[in-house]
Amino acid sequence: MRKAVLTFALISLCLIIHSNTVHANKPLSVALPSYDGVDQLLLLNKRWVVVATSDREELIEQIDILSNGKFKPAVQAWRKMAHLDRWQEKKPVQKLAEKYWIEAREKSGERVLNDPYFYTITSTDDTAYEVPQHPVLVEKYLAIQGKEKIPGFVADYSHYSYLEFPTPMQHGKTYTISLENGKSVTFLYDELHSVSRLIKVNQIGYLPQVKNKYAFLSGYIPGIGPVPGLEDVHSFEVIDAFSGETVHVDRIHLREKNPRYHNSDGLLMSGEDIYELDITPLRTEGWYFIRVPGVGRSWPFRVARDVYGKAFYTAARALYHQRSGMALEPQYTAWTRAASQTEPVYESEHLPFTANVKAPKGYKVFDVIGGTIDFSKSTEDGTGGWHDAGDWDRRMDHYVAVFDMLNAYEWHPKKFTSGQLNLPQPETFKVDTPIPDLLLEIEYGLRAWKKSMNVNGGVAGAIETWSHPSFNDPNYKWAYSQRTRWASLAYAAAAAQYARLVAPFAREHAQDYANSAVKAYNFGISPTNAIASKDGGPAIIHAKTKRGQGDPYTIEWREEFSHIAPYLIAAKIQLYLVSHHKRFLGPVPGHPDYDLAGLLKSELAKKRLPFKRPHYNEQDVSPWLYFGIFNPEIRGYLSENLVRLLEVQYLQHADTLSALSDKDPYRRSHTRTRHDKMSWGYGTLTNRARVLLIAHHLTGDDKFFAAALHNIDYVLGANPNGMSWTTGLGYVYPIEIHHGPSRTDGIDDPVPGITVYGPNGRKPWQFNHIWNPKNSSGETVAFVDPKKLEIPLLRNWHTHPHYNVAQNEFTIHETIAASVFCYALLTPDGWEPNEKLLSQKPRPMKMLFGQWYLP
Repeated sequence: MRKAVLTFALISLCLIIHSNTVHANKPLSVALPSYDGVDQLLLLNKRWVVVATSDREELIEQIDILSNGKFKPAVQAWRKMAHLDRWQEKKPVQKLAEKYWIEAREKSGERVLNDPYFYTITSTDDTAYEVPQHPVLVEKYLAIQGKEKIPGFVADYSHYSYLEFPTPMQHGKTYTISLENGKSVTFLYDELHSVSRLIKVNQIGYLPQVKNKYAFLSGYIPGIGPVPGLEDVHSFEVIDAFSGETVHVDRIHLREKNPRYHNSDGLLMSGEDIYELDITPLRTEGWYFIRVPGVGRSWPFRVARDVYGKAFYTAARALYHQRSGMALEPQYTAWTRAASQTEPVYESEHLPFTANVKAPKGYKVFDVIGGTIDFSKSTEDGTGGWHDAGDWDRRMDHYVAVFDMLNAYEWHPKKFTSGQLNLPQPETFKVDTPIPDLLLEIEYGLRAWKKSMNVNGGVAGAIETWSHPSFNDPNYKWAYSQRTRWASLAYAAAAAQYARLVAPFAREHAQDYANSAVKAYNFGISPTNAIASKDGGPAIIHAKTKRGQGDPYTIEWREEFSHIAPYLIAAKIQLYLVSHHKRFLGPVPGHPDYDLAGLLKSELAKKRLPFKRPHYNEQDVSPWLYFGIFNPEIRGYLSENLVRLLEVQYLQHADTLSALSDKDPYRRSHTRTRHDKMSWGYGTLTNRARVLLIAHHLTGDDKFFAAALHNIDYVLGANPNGMSWTTGLGYVYPIEIHHGPSRTDGIDDPVPGITVYGPNGRKPWQFNHIWNPKNSSGETVAFVDPKKLEIPLLRNWHTHPHYNVAQNEFTIHETIAASVFCYALLTPDGWEPNEKLLSQKPRPMKMLFGQWYLP
């Protein structure tokens, strides 16, 4: 049945976007729709758009009617107290929602969103739509939008209505889509001003001097597959965003049609036909965008030598925003918060397990901490280091970030300056001359472990409590892990390298760190400090069930030399380089074969080497533990054959990643046979870019540099979702992330610089309550065709800070560290942030385009 036509006056809204600044040059302008009830319109091409709507308020109205007026007052009571997370206000809302939700959804008209006649398309300047038209086809999907806005709804979500226009839209014409429920959106289809989400670019930009720069054209529609019509698009043009001149025209090349993984199940990779746009000829610095006839334009992007300056600044300051024990103040950030964990740190029997030191089966951190925390022993000031995600713990895995920054600085010290990252200057030690900010951040990362050192030189490797508390919850107390030889040697290596690099700026401070490194080394080489029982047998670790509140039990664990060896290698190298005492390269007391060469040969023989599973992977500290052998002073001490054997370990893995990049349709370095491994940081491609940049540093081979950049392009927007996976970078980035401060600071825009895990193989079961809930009889009521929930792997992104932690979380070591490292190396010497970047403010909600992502 045909519906009444709703007409609205055209409201033209045109924002000029240029790295958060406003410019008068019209060609750079991005046209944004005028919304009246519709939440968002996503342009795909001249035939397809996505209309995103929410019926949250309609559902509240329907549930209130069904509950005889009980629901609205309950919602109002909850909203007044929601910031306090008071369960007594939440429960009544939750119970009523769960009881009436399915019926309310039926009554609210959700199903008519599938009906083409529910939508009417009109235009004041396209004659094809002078007479109102209806879409030819509607494909509807429910996209998860983040944390629940009403208790009982599990998550917030939007109705994504993919509409196919009966007649192609015309360039420069304006259209209104009216919904029968009174909502509407008016928008401009203009291939110079209307951004199509099908054009995927690195939203930061590209370096002018490099070869093989690419963007991509691709798209997917749930229920259909690849966006129809792209096979008929043959060329693109690059336009100077300020002059409006076309600077490059080229053919579009098919990279691969709807690729699949090479497993027996043939899982879809991204569900789209992937076309490549070669923009290599762009060498003149400036701002550009890509226009594809019949599709639209891309987001603007820069080509410049310093294009990664902002990325480096933003990613590195994610560490500042994760600092423990320091208040974040308005002169340094708009995302302020109070200091965390300023109380004393106690002691416990917990052990700091890490990449090559695996926990025994059944080991439960919270049971050990809760069952063994010793309040009779405390360190009054345990501040320093960085927090992960929504937690407030600190762990020795974070040495990845320390070593990443140390080596980036050592390779290219001229890149880094004082004031470059807008960090607070040190008050706890004497500075001879201003210290580069990167070194200041390194010191803050080391500070927590330096303060944990006991009188014997032992260093802790974890600061943890018995649960996941909220920010500064007084009911939870924090404890150090036991001081271990491996944690102490890791500290010794990092502190020694830091001391050497900071010495030109703060001599006394450097000597203090060097002395602490020696002390930690001496603890680490002494067998008497091994974790063991009194008779020398396996260590007995005590614990209590129920996070320390239940029955006591014990766990056996045996320390092995393999846990110590790689950290001992690193400590030997760095202590020699800072002191030039050959005793550090020689054997340790009682072990004549534990000289540097002997240790390296042993590790080679046992295949405990960088990136080698099961001991190591691309997300850990392993490359830096051995990397010091390439320092000329160390290389001269070892046989060239031994150095070459180790070098091969680095280059073989980089060769593999480079080859994967050549074969992947998006040029990312990821296997097509092990999609099941793409989880919990494994899909964070800056980790793989790190491997490639290390290989480039060792060889100068441009193939490694090119592959590294392709992986970085993917992370910054040249991917199926068209998302930058780092907050604050680009135009479309995650909004609802698993990050405590971002969820509680009252700011829509999340803390910038946080690289999240992104899409992976997880399919959160909790969202079935939205897609296909069960009624009181246990029967499934389908609101989404189950076939539409078979999401291609690389599109499998559902934003929710709690229920989908595996995609929305991050860690210092798995996602943040490599981003800082990569962007630091790509930043030119002496780069400085401009005033706009120094005074960066949160973006308003209308500019947070990542809230409405393409699944």
